Amino acid sequence: MKLIDFLEKHSKEMLFVFCLSHFEVTFKRKKNLDCLAEIDTDLEYLSATIFYGNRLEKLYRSGDYEEVLKTLAHEITHILLENLSETPGSNSKSHKVACEQATEHVSRLLYRLYIVEKGQ
Repeated sequence: MKLIDFLEKHSKEMLFVFCLSHFEVTFKRKKNLDCLAEIDTDLEYLSATIFYGNRLEKLYRSGDYEEVLKTLAHEITHILLENLSETPGSNSKSHKVACEQATEHVSRLLYRLYIVEKGQ
């Protein structure tokens, strides 16, 4: 299975488990991406695009599917918490760090829920 197929399959399942099945998520490869993945969310149109690059592809090819799924859960969690990043003071570095930490914590909880729901 190609990475894109893996991401599409699991994102649909995660969106359902995370009660976000009303969102449409697409994937695009992005050259020179410094992180594993990043998301662009459009709350008005209930859609998001997750960009991924070489680092995520290497993880997938090495068989580290758990880390790929955790990364996917993290990016999908941004949909839930997107409004936090648009509050007053959201341009400050401390606010951005706090939002990213909250996203990581919630994504770990949701990843565990996903694994339990899948029976793994």
